Amino acid sequence: MNDIQKKRLITVLIIIMSMFVALIVYLSYFQFFKADEYKKSSKNRRNNIEQQSVKRGSFYDRNGEILAYSEEMGSNAKRIYSYPRLYSHIIGYSYKDLGKSALELRMNDYLLNNYEPGIVSAARKYFQDIDTGCSIYLTIDTVLQKKTHQLMKDHKGAAICMNPTTGEIYSMVSMPDFDPSTLKENWEEINKDSTSPLYNRALNGLYPPGSVFKTITATSLMEHQEIDKNYEHTGKQVIDGYTFHDPIDKQLGNIGLNDAFRLSLNTYFVSKSMDLGANNLGKTAEEFMFNQKIPFDLGIKVSKFDYTTKMTKTELASSAIGQGRVLSTPMNMLMSTSAIANGGKIVKPGLIKKIESFDEKTIKEFKTEELTQAVSPIIAEQIKEMMVEVVKNGTGKNAGLKNVQVAGKTGTAQTAGENNAWFIGFAPADNPVVAVVVVLEKEEGSGGKDAAPIARDIISTALNNLSTIQ
Repeated sequence: MNDIQKKRLITVLIIIMSMFVALIVYLSYFQFFKADEYKKSSKNRRNNIEQQSVKRGSFYDRNGEILAYSEEMGSNAKRIYSYPRLYSHIIGYSYKDLGKSALELRMNDYLLNNYEPGIVSAARKYFQDIDTGCSIYLTIDTVLQKKTHQLMKDHKGAAICMNPTTGEIYSMVSMPDFDPSTLKENWEEINKDSTSPLYNRALNGLYPPGSVFKTITATSLMEHQEIDKNYEHTGKQVIDGYTFHDPIDKQLGNIGLNDAFRLSLNTYFVSKSMDLGANNLGKTAEEFMFNQKIPFDLGIKVSKFDYTTKMTKTELASSAIGQGRVLSTPMNMLMSTSAIANGGKIVKPGLIKKIESFDEKTIKEFKTEELTQAVSPIIAEQIKEMMVEVVKNGTGKNAGLKNVQVAGKTGTAQTAGENNAWFIGFAPADNPVVAVVVVLEKEEGSGGKDAAPIARDIISTALNNLSTIQ
């Protein structure tokens, strides 16, 4: 073999080896980077095969009450929902032709017993005859979920109750809701509904938070001790030519942060925001998870506070009272108030208490996970005391309970001439075990009048049901 032939042979070998390497890289890319995407794709026919060969797993509440299960219907299986509307935005729906939503979608691999890596899953299925998916136990308490749903049924908005220390969600309701058991028959009508019943407002609704945002503004003011907390109250405050007013007609004279917070005085906070500045307020808001993705078992929209681009004085003032450039999800405001209840710590919220395999072995269990220290324990305690005063002697009296000290904050945000009513709070104030958020869209009243009583009844039901939900 001469040199020319050797060179040709080497060239051919290099080409063949390059093709093998390219093939390995190509397959590896899909195996490690695209496998999950293709696995969950609605166009993947293997998913339909899996669903036909495995009985879809069931959902249970935290006490073991069954919430959703599959029932054999000849060669097919029908999904049965024990409380269709009650869990419509949590469990969601599962239809072969309509697809899936909420936890039916997010937990699909577990429900089909297909949660392990491909090779492991294939080997296990080869040696074990497994025809039943995993069981999913939620952190939700059905008694509290029913009560929350009942309280919200005549409103448009959302309400959530969680343990501020552990992050377990005890109830979560978005209204209006829908019935997943009749979704196929009503699909066209539901999609045309202008109230968007399929939309989960608790997690994806972005609202101006109004005065409940003052918990964050007050935190930021307290973090900057150099700012004078005294203020001469006249009932109005002009910022760059725009006049801000208070909900009370009286002139209070010299006041401090505590009274301004208790009475939710806009004039105080818009004035102090000029001393605080956009950068300081924005950084505090980000400590409370604004402009950040919140990890959760379902998708949550990112709450927004655009403070880095140039802001007018009026925009800054409006933002300090929860309007202007500030938009928040109910979940984010719940986590903010939970941080105050929890010594400044924000913990990861969760809906999944545990997952059991077909043979009742726990393969995944809820664990408390700290996300960030939003504020120091000292300042958190001071804000907590101020929130107690809001309920005792301020705008949040309608959230009060006889034998339990409740801490809270009301809010009323105007959007296109209509009010969104807010309340955030927790109880018992000295040892919080439940935190709540309530937001009502387009209410004629206010947070103190409309949202606070709902929050009070959710807290009362939760505390009376503690032996079950803890």
